[in-house]
Amino acid sequence: RKFAMSKVVFSQETIETLANAVPVEPVRQSDFKAALKACIDSLQNQARKAITLRYEDDLRPGKIADELEMTPNAVSILLHRTRKALAQCVQDTMEGDAKR
Repeated sequence: RKFAMSKVVFSQETIETLANAVPVEPVRQSDFKAALKACIDSLQNQARKAITLRYEDDLRPGKIADELEMTPNAVSILLHRTRKALAQCVQDTMEGDAKR
């Protein structure tokens, strides 16, 4: 139970090794990036700001909470829901492009 809520953190080297283990076509990767950008652009203002602060500015939920005048818990929930929505949006976009 103690470890069930723990975050698993991988080193950058591990992430790169995993990413390189799965061959990705360069075109597919650029399609993914384009889909992700379009999906981020379609986010509502607060969700987009939270994602930007987290991944571009590398801020933790506590600092994001200060910026957005929210509680850290609310920020964590917002980030979780936004990541889930982005994943679904990118998947839908990529599947739509593949059918064309």
